[in-house]
Amino acid sequence: MNKKGLIYRLSVIDQHVDIISLLEEMNIKHNVSEKSGGREVAMCCPFHKEKTPSFNYNLDTHLYKCWGASCKKKGHGFTKIYAAIKGISFVDAMGELLTDCPKDMLDSETNVFIYNTKKHVAKVVKKQETVIRLPQSYELIDYTNQNCYWDYLNKRGITKEVIDLYSIGYCDTGFYCGRIIIPIDFKNDTVGFIARRIGDDEIFFKKISEYEKIKGENVSASKKVIYPRDFNVQNFLFGHDLVDVNQPLIIVEGIFDLFAVNIAGYSNAVANNGTNVSDINALRYRKFPELWVIPDKDDKSDGYALYDELLQSGANRNVKIIELPEGHDPGSVEDLERYIAVKTIAKRRQANILLGIGKKI
Repeated sequence: MNKKGLIYRLSVIDQHVDIISLLEEMNIKHNVSEKSGGREVAMCCPFHKEKTPSFNYNLDTHLYKCWGASCKKKGHGFTKIYAAIKGISFVDAMGELLTDCPKDMLDSETNVFIYNTKKHVAKVVKKQETVIRLPQSYELIDYTNQNCYWDYLNKRGITKEVIDLYSIGYCDTGFYCGRIIIPIDFKNDTVGFIARRIGDDEIFFKKISEYEKIKGENVSASKKVIYPRDFNVQNFLFGHDLVDVNQPLIIVEGIFDLFAVNIAGYSNAVANNGTNVSDINALRYRKFPELWVIPDKDDKSDGYALYDELLQSGANRNVKIIELPEGHDPGSVEDLERYIAVKTIAKRRQANILLGIGKKI
C-alpha cells in the first residue's frame, strides 16, 4: 500500500467509525463535551497507566493529546489509539476498524476529499451537500439599464466578457444588498460565492439600510467582503483549476486583481483571496517552476504582505515581484501587461535574503 492509499484509509476510519459507540463497546470510561475547537472526548490515556483522565481526543479534528507529565503523547487519528487500547499492531487495528466502514468508500476514492495530507482527515463530498445556493436576490448584471453595479465593474476595468464568463451578478435587497456577487465554481458545482461591496459612498449605505433596520446601524458596513457560512476561503485559490503547473504562476491578492491580469492577456494566474498563505495553498504553489507576485499597493502601503507570506510559508523558492507604480493595484494600471513583462526582483527581496526569510534564486 502506498502512502496515499494509507492516508486515504486512515481518513475513512476517522470519518466513518462511530468512535463513541466503539468506546462504549470496549467499556472505556469517557466523557464528551463541546469545546470551541469541536467535540472533545476525555478519557484515561491508552498509552500509559493512570487513574485520573488526562487524555483528550477531538472528534472533529481527530487530534489527540495526553496532558500527563510522564507521557505527553500527542498525534492524529483514532487508529493508533484503538491499537493501544486493544494491545494489537497498528496494521491489525486498521484492518479491524475498516470493517466498520462503508464498502463503497474503500472501493473508490472519487467521493472523498483529503484536505490535508499531513493530517489524516477526509470528508465525504456529496453534490447535494456541497452545492451552495446563491442568494435569493442574486441577479445577473444588466448591461442595458444603467446601474451602480455595472458602473462599478466598468470603472474597475472588468469587461462584459469577464462578467459573463464568471456569472458575476449583484444583490439589490436582502442580507447581501449593495454587493457584487462572484460565484466560485469547482468541477461544475457552485461551492461558494464572494459578496463584495461596491464602495463606501452613499449608494452603498442606502442599499444596506434594509439590513440595518434588522441588525442594527452599520452592522457589517465596515467589511469589504462577506463569505458564505462554512466556506473556507483561506484554502481556496480562485482560478486554480484553469492554470498550467508547468508554467510560472502570477499571484494576486483579490479576485478583481485577477480579472485585471486576465484582461491584460495572462491566463496563468490565481487570486490568493487575501495575504495569508495557508499550508494547503503553499503545497499547491510548490508545483510551479516560479511565482510572480503582484503587490496590492492601492492603499498606498508597501503592499508586500502576500509576497512575505509566500516566502515565510515556503510556498516556492523562486518568488519574484512584479513592481507597479506606488499607490496602484492591478485594476488601476492601464498598461498592466508592460509591468508583467518586465518583472523584477525588488530590493526588498535582497533584504529578506539577509534576514533569512527567503533563499536566493
